[in-house]
Amino acid sequence: MNNITINQNNDYLKLIAIYEEDNKNTLITKKPFSTIISDRDNAVYLYLGKKSTWLKTYKGCLNKRKKVALYFKLQETLNVLFKKYKYNLNVDLTNFKSNLLTDSELVTLFIETMNNANYNFSYKTTIKAEDKPKTFKYNLNLDETNEVKISVEKAFIIAKAVNDTRTLQDMAPNKLNSEVMATKVVELLKPYNNLKVTVLNRQELEHLGAGLLLAVNAASAYEPQLVIVEYQGDNNPEAETIGLVGKGITFDSGGYNVKPAQYMLNMKFDMSGAAIMANTMAVLAQFKAKRNVVAALAITDNMIGSRGTIPDSVVTSMSGKTVEITNTDAEGRLVMADAITYLIKHKKADKIIDAATLTGAVLVAAGSKLTGVFSSCNCLFKKFAESADAVFEEVWRLPFHRSFTKEMQSSPIADLINASYKREGGASCAATFLREFCEDKKIIHLDVAGTATNKNRGTGVMIKTLSHFLSK
Repeated sequence: MNNITINQNNDYLKLIAIYEEDNKNTLITKKPFSTIISDRDNAVYLYLGKKSTWLKTYKGCLNKRKKVALYFKLQETLNVLFKKYKYNLNVDLTNFKSNLLTDSELVTLFIETMNNANYNFSYKTTIKAEDKPKTFKYNLNLDETNEVKISVEKAFIIAKAVNDTRTLQDMAPNKLNSEVMATKVVELLKPYNNLKVTVLNRQELEHLGAGLLLAVNAASAYEPQLVIVEYQGDNNPEAETIGLVGKGITFDSGGYNVKPAQYMLNMKFDMSGAAIMANTMAVLAQFKAKRNVVAALAITDNMIGSRGTIPDSVVTSMSGKTVEITNTDAEGRLVMADAITYLIKHKKADKIIDAATLTGAVLVAAGSKLTGVFSSCNCLFKKFAESADAVFEEVWRLPFHRSFTKEMQSSPIADLINASYKREGGASCAATFLREFCEDKKIIHLDVAGTATNKNRGTGVMIKTLSHFLSK
C-alpha cells in the first residue's frame, strides 16, 4: 500500500479530468469516460462530459441513484485506465470533484481502485510482460482536511484487508487446506495485540459436541478448525457482544451428493466467508472500534471417503438439536450452525452476523452484483443497509418466512433437515436453517455466493460494509 501517497511528484504522468467546457486538447474524443494520452503534456486526459452535470445538485432518491451510478461508472473507468496506462500517475483529484461525491468519498474511490489495479496473485512461473505484478506508484492531490486524512487512513486499512482476503480466496485448495488456513489466519492477525485468537482442534470440538462441523469433516484428510477471534473495544459491562460467523469450506466436493463436474470448479472459494470475517476483525483492530466483537471461523473441506457422512444420517448439533442430512452438499449451513451456537453459548453473543457462499439460489435471485441479505429485525437491517450505501456496496434483502421454517422442520425423525429438494426459496431455506440456531438473538445473514468472486478471482466483498457497520 506504500505505492499510493498524497504528495505530488512532478515526474509522474498526470491524470487530468477534462470537460466539454474545457478547450485544453482538441484531440480528445468527446465521449464520456474516454481517455487519451498526450506525450506533449505528459498527461492522461479523462473526458467526463459536461461539468455542469457533475456540479448539478439533485434531491432525494434521484440524488442517491445519480450518486451510485456516477461512483460505479467512474470506478469501472478507472479500473480500465489504471491497468491500461502502465505509468506512475500523479492524479489531480480537484479536477474530479463533484457535488454528488464528497472529498472523502472521492479519495476513497481512487485508493480502492488503485489498490485493485495493483493486486496480483499467481502461481505462474512464466508471466507475460503485461501480466507481471504491478509496481506503479500513484500520488493523489487533494486538500487534506481532517476528514480527508481520516478517510485516507481508513481507505488504506480497508484496501489491505480486501487484498489479504482476495489472496486467501485465490489460493489453490491443495495449498490451502483447513489446517493451513487456520495457520494463515493466526499469522494475519498476529500483529494486532488487541485481538485474541484461539484455534479449537478436533479433540476440543468433540468435547464441545460440535457434531455438525465434525460430520462435514468426517471424510477429510485434515483436521477441522474452529478459529475464534475476540476483540474488546468497549469495557462497559452492559455493552453488547456481536458475533461474526464465517463459512470456511476450503473445498466443497459435495460429499456423497457429489457435484457435477462443471460445478466442482471454483469450489476453492467456498471459504470466502471465513476470509472476509477474519479480515474484518483486522480492520476493527486497526480502527480501534468501540465495539465488542467475537468471530468464529468454521474451517474444513467437504470430501468423499469411507468415513464420510452419508445422506439420511441424523447428527446432533452443538446446540443439542438433531439434523437429518438430506443433502451432503448443503454443508456450509451445518458448520456455521455449530459456530453460531458456540458464540451464543460460550461467548454470550447478543447478535449474529454471518457471511457465506451459501447457495447458488441467491445468484439466481439477486445476480452477481448484489449480496443477498436476510435479517430477523427490520431496524437492524436498516442500519446495515445504510452502511452498505455509505461505502457503495450493493445489497438486496431476501425473506425469512414461516413457510421456510416449516419446510426445514419437516423431518419425521429429527428436529431439522439440512436441505429441501423443492426448487423454490433455496436461499431462504438455508438462511432459515441458520436462524434456527440463533435462539432469540437477532441475525443478519449475508449470502455472498454471487458476489464473492468476479471472473474466477476473489473480491473481498462486504468487508467495507461490515467495517463501517461495526465501527460507527
